Amino acid sequence: MKNLLFISGTGRSGTTLLDKLLSCHPDMTVLSQPFPYLFIHAKKKFLSSLGYENEYNVLSNCFFEKRYTISDLNDFLSKLLIKSGEIIELFEQMQDYSGQLTKLDDINTLKSRITDDLFINQFKNLLYIMQKNKQSKYIGSKEIVCEEFFPFFVNNSVKCILIIRDPRDVITSLNFGDSEKYIGKHRPTLFNIQNWRKSVAFKIHLENNKNFAFIKYEDLVNDPLVTLNKVAEFLEIEKFNDDMLHTDWVGNSSFNQNYSGISQDSHGKYKELMPQEMINYIEATCFPEMKHLGYDVNIDTSNYEQYILSYKEPFSITRPEFEPNFSTSKPNLDREIQRIKQVSLKQDIRNFYEEKL
Repeated sequence: MKNLLFISGTGRSGTTLLDKLLSCHPDMTVLSQPFPYLFIHAKKKFLSSLGYENEYNVLSNCFFEKRYTISDLNDFLSKLLIKSGEIIELFEQMQDYSGQLTKLDDINTLKSRITDDLFINQFKNLLYIMQKNKQSKYIGSKEIVCEEFFPFFVNNSVKCILIIRDPRDVITSLNFGDSEKYIGKHRPTLFNIQNWRKSVAFKIHLENNKNFAFIKYEDLVNDPLVTLNKVAEFLEIEKFNDDMLHTDWVGNSSFNQNYSGISQDSHGKYKELMPQEMINYIEATCFPEMKHLGYDVNIDTSNYEQYILSYKEPFSITRPEFEPNFSTSKPNLDREIQRIKQVSLKQDIRNFYEEKL
């Protein structure tokens, strides 16, 4: 029986870089977004059980979530039966979906190898069916914005790794360069900020769990061998060496397509491309989390309200699932200001998130 691994983080945070580098290790097989619809399907079923249907972004940012707790989701997933027919249908739907990066060679393979089973077993079964390296000690997958599944997985002996990147660089990668190639039309800045903060929330929630590890994107690109060997220690496998890092996979940066392997070019890219007003807005809405993670914050945080209230979205938001003024509407800004006040009352951001989750 192989050991299981799951990697996640918000979009454009370095999850693909991490899964490619881990796959260079002979003891590792990491599939890149092999079945994203399975996680969406599971979350839809959970929300449906609570009476909520047809919701955009079911893999939610958990911002002021009051409908359920993480324990509620864990309990549901532990009992969730996924039928073989559902699996077949999900894979048929993913055939033309660009978000499924690792493809199954032949969907018909599933028909003879998948039976009705619990969610956790279907996760394992699909990894075994789709793996390429039969000799590896670990087999796993990465999916973006699936941090809500971490608590369930760690409770089921799945090793989980979260990667977090400077939110200013994340949002730069989501909005500039060739970003539309990877994530489509612009989403509101505030929506992206809330998704980034979700990663921090789960980092805090699980940081003392033996089956959970967290790394920063900046550490990975600036000192890959040291960072990967921390992961190797966590997974109890042999250390990485320099030869393992000489990979020819093509990068998926929004800014530079002409490189392979590891590049530092996107680190700090926000300083070149992002309007100062946008930088101020991100820092004002994220400074407790940024300080917790050791990222520099340049605004006067005592005046955070002025940066939040004066913000104007630099891009047209045309996605029908969002109000065009999502980032600047009074109710949303009031909630953001109230959030900072609540964090301040807790003094330590750990206390704030432990209460929320």
